[in-house]
Amino acid sequence: MTSPLKVPVQMPKEKWISGHLTSFKQDPLAFLDQIQKEDTDIVRLRFGHQNIYHIKDPDILKEVLVTKADYFKKAKSFAVLKAFVGEGLLTSEGEVHKQQRRRMQPSFTESHLSSYVMVMEEETKEMMANWKLDTPFNIHTELMNVALGIICRTMFGTDVNKDYLTISQAIDEIMTTSTKRIRSLIKIPLSVPTKENKKYVQSILALENVISSIIQKRREQPTPTRTDLLSILMESRDKDGNVMSERQLRDEVMTIFLAGHETTANAMGWTMYHVATHPNVERKIMDEIQEVVGNSNLTYEHAKQLTYLKAAIHEAIRLHPPAWLFGREAKESITIGENWGLHKGDVVHISPYVMHRQKQYYQEPDTFVPERFLDDSLKHNPRFTYLPFGGGARSCIGNHFSIIEATVVLATIYRYNSINLDKNYPVIPNPLITLRPKEGIMVTVNDS
Repeated sequence: MTSPLKVPVQMPKEKWISGHLTSFKQDPLAFLDQIQKEDTDIVRLRFGHQNIYHIKDPDILKEVLVTKADYFKKAKSFAVLKAFVGEGLLTSEGEVHKQQRRRMQPSFTESHLSSYVMVMEEETKEMMANWKLDTPFNIHTELMNVALGIICRTMFGTDVNKDYLTISQAIDEIMTTSTKRIRSLIKIPLSVPTKENKKYVQSILALENVISSIIQKRREQPTPTRTDLLSILMESRDKDGNVMSERQLRDEVMTIFLAGHETTANAMGWTMYHVATHPNVERKIMDEIQEVVGNSNLTYEHAKQLTYLKAAIHEAIRLHPPAWLFGREAKESITIGENWGLHKGDVVHISPYVMHRQKQYYQEPDTFVPERFLDDSLKHNPRFTYLPFGGGARSCIGNHFSIIEATVVLATIYRYNSINLDKNYPVIPNPLITLRPKEGIMVTVNDS
């Protein structure tokens, strides 16, 4: 006899129409902290008419992301992102996603990563040349710009120095408005010319103009020996011998353009924030850089050997994962875990922010301790207790690129500078599409 399906415990304080959405929108991270306290593997929520099941058990996460992944697709709410990334790697499904991932994979191999290190160091030194000692500035803005410069030079073989302000303003608008639209029960069509819609569409067009100029410049000045991502995308053919359509090319470039620098810049920013609040960690990082790199030019081999710095990065994105929440939608009725039943259309929420702070897997989970990634304390944790880059077939294609970039950029900074937080400007997490510092991170620098 088949046992009846289990029904997850629903969180209290549900509103009649919006369900739990109002509480979530008021303070998403505080809401997730409440979920953390619920003594169950799955917490049932309701956002309007949508049933949502928030998973806290790593073995059930493995089912959703790996063993039963074919029964799920990207959550419908994230279709909002298609307004600006189209059918790029971030939003595409099925065979389209698999084909595009295969096309891009060569740009993220170890041999390619090693060739990018010099560009990463050059861009960082160029950024640092404008810093003034003991003068406060927003390091988050600086890191956004340097990450943008790196992604454009390594992936697209060009620079966008003159467009930094246009790009940063457009991305800020897109991130803020996209977040609002994802969390709204009623989404006003973009064709309706509200003030917010017009700004949003203008921001998308501004980025499209930058991307179009990058692609057009490459078409006008082709170089057969290029091996960057843009060349691979433009020259690759599918199984029928067809090149990528103009629209698909635009979507993939837009996806890498945005995702390729936004998440890494946030990872670097959160690392610098945590290191600045722990002077002993900064000292260990500086000593390691001196020991490993010395007076040499920084290389890929050096980056691999900077284990304490990388531990600090991993610990920072444990506490503040840039991809803090994502979802999957059931394509049909399915059971997961210990006979938990999902119906077609039900949505599963997965939060690295929640998973990374569970007391049964992390001792003192709210404390910044890089050493936990160097000793054996995490060795026996299940796989999906740590997932800053997602998991399964849809895990971030650029995860190794991101860690190497963060290591090289931060090693270059800490090689020459000590970073101090400006205490007049509190650092507040802002959970948009990515987890950003709300007003940036104000710092001063001193010679190391």
